[in-house]
This record gives sequence, structure tokens and C-alpha cells, in this order.
Amino acid sequence: MSLEKTITRAELPFKPKYDIAFEDFDDTFDPHSGWITLLYGASGAGKTWFAGTADRSLYLNTGGGIDTLRSPLFKLKYPDIKRKLVNIYETFDQGSIKKAIGFDKVTDVLDMFLEDADLRDFVKTIIIDDATALRSFAKLRAVEIFDDIRGLAGTSRRQLNRFIQQEPDDIFREMQMIDWFCQQYIPIFRAEGINFLLTTHERQTFGKAPKKMDDRPLRAIRPGFSGQTFPDEVPKHFDEVWYIQAKYSEKHGTYSQIKTGGGGLELTKTRRAGVFANYEMNKSYEQLYQQRAENKLHPSFRSQV
Repeated sequence: MSLEKTITRAELPFKPKYDIAFEDFDDTFDPHSGWITLLYGASGAGKTWFAGTADRSLYLNTGGGIDTLRSPLFKLKYPDIKRKLVNIYETFDQGSIKKAIGFDKVTDVLDMFLEDADLRDFVKTIIIDDATALRSFAKLRAVEIFDDIRGLAGTSRRQLNRFIQQEPDDIFREMQMIDWFCQQYIPIFRAEGINFLLTTHERQTFGKAPKKMDDRPLRAIRPGFSGQTFPDEVPKHFDEVWYIQAKYSEKHGTYSQIKTGGGGLELTKTRRAGVFANYEMNKSYEQLYQQRAENKLHPSFRSQV
């Protein structure tokens, strides 16, 4: 007598609420998706110069470095670059800030752009130069929000145009606002095929000196956002996190170097592995955008194949 084991399909303990599609993976790259880039470096490294080489941009000037793009050399090298400019800063009235409007004005500009068909037709890339000022806007708005809450208990408000000793709740809200900003707009830009470039300063982290009177060793270079863990929260939203330096050599003279990968002290990443050299020299935004669109293996990586 033989025993037959009947195999039946397992029944789910619940009924799925949604239809789920299981698709074969398509490795085709869409060059028309929005390119999301974070560029950081020291003051004078060339961040604004690089940002200025993006043609047909909506340029949100928050850092005050826009005069770089009015210099004779820049105009000589890039005479045909077109852009729309919006200057954003806090406003003052007899020495007191009326209201912390900077952060909200940035979001208003982006919301208006997304609803303006003519601007959408013209603009290929949105630039915020720089995130250091954006963080400052968020800080003032966070202080204002916290003081509104404290005001209910009768606590006096802080003057926004004076040095402010931030409290833990201020810093927490400031971090929340920058992360919210990235989560709110970056997915829209990527889906709508709008490039986004954010510049910021670098933040250096030092270790403990091996001996008394010795210099403290440099341990890491990161994008310059406030907080101990926050610098690693913002880069997660970006396709590229690149480090820019102004360099000099007898062979090349003064040149711009963008580190796109390769490890080291600097935080870098790219989602187009192999498309960019680990070090790109004197490249404009449009040149690197074209490399991304072509999606070809860079010659420097052929030995690894």
C-alpha cells in the first residue's frame, strides 16, 4: 500500500489589500530622470563656479557668492550660459527681523516653479547655492517655532537678529526641516526629470592628538551640516555626493578637481559607478551631465573589466 502526500498551495492568513506586480528587472538607464547632486568643499574651492556652468538653470542664491559668475574670466569662458536668478535672504526692519521668512521663501520659489509651465519649459537644473545659508534659514525658523510654543507658557522670545544660543529642541527641528526639504522635493525633481544641484561647505572632523602638543589628525571630511550624525542623513537623498577642491600643479597650473569616488577621508558616492573618473579635472556641469546621459564606462575603469 503506497501513501500519497498531497501538496496544496498555502493559503495566506490575510487577503492582500493591493495588487502587487512582480516584474523582470530592467537594467536600462533612463537619462531623462532628474540628476540629484550634492557638491561640497572649502570656501574658494569652486562650488559657485561649477554651479554657474549649468545651462538653463533656476539659480537660488542664498550664499551671496553670485558675483563669481559676473567675473570677466567666467563670462569669457561661458558667454552663452542662461539662467533665472532668485536672491533669498532674511529681511530686516530697524535692526530686527520681521519674521524668519528665508526657509519658507525657498519652498515658495520651488512650489511656484513647479506650477509655472513657462519656467518648466526653460529650466533644466535647479541650483541652491548654498546649503549653509539654507541651514541658517532653517535654524531661525526652528527658533521661531520653538519660541511660539514656549510663548504659550509666558517665556520671552529670542531676538532673531542677535546671537542665538540654540537649545536641543531648536537643533532637532532644524535637522527635521532640512531632511523634510530633501524628502519633499527631491523625489519630485527625480520623477519630473528636473536636475537639482545643492552646494555646501565642508566639515572636518579631527581625532585625538597622539601626544601632547601634537596636531590632531584629520579623520574625515563631510558635507557641512550641523549635528554629529546629521551630515550622513542628508547625503542619502542624493545620486552624487562629490568633493571639490581648487588645486595647483606646474603641469596644469590652477585647476578644479572633483572627487566622485575612490574612498579616503572625503565622503563621496555615485549611483553611476564607472561613468565618472574618481577624479574629474576642470569639468563643467554640462560636461559631466553629458557623461551621465551617455552612460558609458570611463576609460580609467577598463582595466577592472
